[in-house]
Amino acid sequence: MVTSGYRVTLTYNLYFDDATSVTSHAWTKEDETALRESLSSLLKNPDVLPNGGYLGFGLEFMYPIAAGVTNLKDLINSLKGSDAKIKHVLEQLGLDPKLTVIYEAVTEGYEEVEEDGRTKYQPTMTTNQVMLDDLDRFPNWQVEDGIVDALSSVGGIVICGADEEVTYNYDGYHQRLIKAKKVLWITPLTAFSRVKTSYIAYGNEASLGYSYGNLCLVVKKAGPDVEEKRKTSRKRRAI
Repeated sequence: MVTSGYRVTLTYNLYFDDATSVTSHAWTKEDETALRESLSSLLKNPDVLPNGGYLGFGLEFMYPIAAGVTNLKDLINSLKGSDAKIKHVLEQLGLDPKLTVIYEAVTEGYEEVEEDGRTKYQPTMTTNQVMLDDLDRFPNWQVEDGIVDALSSVGGIVICGADEEVTYNYDGYHQRLIKAKKVLWITPLTAFSRVKTSYIAYGNEASLGYSYGNLCLVVKKAGPDVEEKRKTSRKRRAI
């Protein structure tokens, strides 16, 4: 309680302005040109993600993100500093950068092990990453077969590093194997903008489960089949 003098109350609102993205004064035209040339060379290199995949960019700044609240398509217009500059350069190259959330999930299973002429089943734990570009699609039903299956069923993409070969056994309605899409991280994935999403997990009884994801920027690199189709299409239009 104020007993003498004056009391000043300051009220303010924080909001995003979609009109312009804030860029860092540390960036120069030379930096932008160098980045554009490097990314252009990388995308043209047939030895980089030869079968297609994604280029990934960890974000340098922190952004407010929450399931059921944040629209990633709107948020991408409010990137700051180097994050905004990378997006700008990718668009200059005619690409379509997107904000996505990379969820990590641990999958429990078993593997057969031969020991003393007998087959034993040894428990295993595998960490999978799933990329989701729309938080509103996060499963809002009771998850029985694991969060990776649930995310895959709503359009989530199982991913792995550029030097990895990962195959995920997706149950769904018809059991099938999913070959993870490769991501080449140009800047490391960061945890500055992390989202905690809850879901109903079903085991012996229903319980509340949580999945954690990190926000990042990605752009798709087409595989050789897609590139060949594009070239053929351009030739036909020219004729």
